[in-house]
Amino acid sequence: MAFQHVYSHAAAPAVEERPTFDMKHGERSFVLNGVKDVGALELQSPNMEFQLRKYSKEDGRYRVDFEPRGEEHVVDVKYNGKHLEGSPFQLKPAGKPSLDVQSDSKRFLVNGAFNQDALNVQGSNGVAYDVYANRDVPGQYRVDFFPQGNGEHQFDVTYNGEHIKGSPFQVKPMAALPAPVMSMSPDSKVMSLKHVPQAKDKLKIDSTAAYQVFEDKQDPNVAHVLFKPEQDVHHVKASYNGKEIEGANFYLAPQAMHKQMEKVQKEAASRDAVEELGNSV
Repeated sequence: MAFQHVYSHAAAPAVEERPTFDMKHGERSFVLNGVKDVGALELQSPNMEFQLRKYSKEDGRYRVDFEPRGEEHVVDVKYNGKHLEGSPFQLKPAGKPSLDVQSDSKRFLVNGAFNQDALNVQGSNGVAYDVYANRDVPGQYRVDFFPQGNGEHQFDVTYNGEHIKGSPFQVKPMAALPAPVMSMSPDSKVMSLKHVPQAKDKLKIDSTAAYQVFEDKQDPNVAHVLFKPEQDVHHVKASYNGKEIEGANFYLAPQAMHKQMEKVQKEAASRDAVEELGNSV
C-alpha cells in the first residue's frame, strides 16, 4: 500500500502587540507607544495624579504627565490587565515649583507645576496678564503681563495654596506704548502690527477675506494677520482698543491681481529705462 507524505503546518499562535513606554521623555512624564485601545490602559499609584494627553500627529501615542507627592511611589502600567515591560517602577517625589522672573522683561516662567489645577496666578492693581502652558516642557507655564496705570503691581503665584519661592513680587507699570504700526508683506498676505499687546482680545479685524491672527512668540507686543484672499477685491479695516490703526483701512487684491500688477510695473519700469537711455544718447 502506498502512502502519500502530507506536510502539516500548525498556525503559530498570534503574538499580542503590547504597548511600550519611554521614561526618558521628561522628568515628570513618559510616553506610551502603540496604544490601540485607551480603555485597556491602566495607570495606578496611591496619591498620584495622572494626565493622559494624546499626540495629534501619531495614532496610539500618548504622553502621561504625573506628579508624585510625599514619599516614593510605585507606579503600575497595565494593558489588558497585564503589566507592560518595565512596570511597576518607582518615582521619587517632585520638587517644589520655581519662578523665573527677569526684571527687564514683561513675562515670567513657572517651572515644575505639573498639576495645572493647583497653580494659581493673581495680579493686583489692574495688571493684565495671560498664562500659556508650554506643550514641549511639562510643568512649565509662561505668564505675559501688561502693567497699566500708576503705582507698582503685585503678582501672587501659589501652588496647592502655598506661595512659590519668590512670590509675591512687584512689577513696575509699563510706559505707554506708541501707537500701533502696520506693515504688509511683499505678497500682501500678511499684515504685521507692532505695539499691540493682548492682540487676540483687543485687536479687531473687519475683512471680507478670510484671515487668522497670530501673536508673535518672541515679542508679546507684536501680532501678525494672515489673509487668504479669493478672486474678489477685499476690504480690510483694523482697529486696536477701539481706535482705527493708521494705514489699516485698505483694499486687498487677490493673488492673481498682484501678479498682474507686478507684471505691469516691471513693463513700465522697462519702458522708462529705455526712454531714459534714448534721451541720454
